[in-house]
Amino acid sequence: MKMRGLDQKREKLINSMGYKGMTLKEIIESDKIKNKKELTEKYNELNEIIHEVKKINNLNKTLIEVRMHKIDDALVQLGEKDNTYSNTENNNNRGKSLIFSKKI
Repeated sequence: MKMRGLDQKREKLINSMGYKGMTLKEIIESDKIKNKKELTEKYNELNEIIHEVKKINNLNKTLIEVRMHKIDDALVQLGEKDNTYSNTENNNNRGKSLIFSKKI
């Protein structure tokens, strides 16, 4: 909720300054901006951080998927195959989901 409020304030400020619909890079490159060099450096730093966070997020997603698959396989070996959502035979081929989605 707080992030949404901050984002709305940011958009309001951007609109009031006459930069509606512009990207941060476009704003920095506009004629009205005086300290372009410093802002470009900060923009590049922010871009690197965002790229790194996305990379970490993708790695975490892959790790979670691998772990969930291992848990699902272990449950199948324990004879709990019918209680998993990854068993598409019992779910009319609705797609793959994982065990923790199903109420037992």
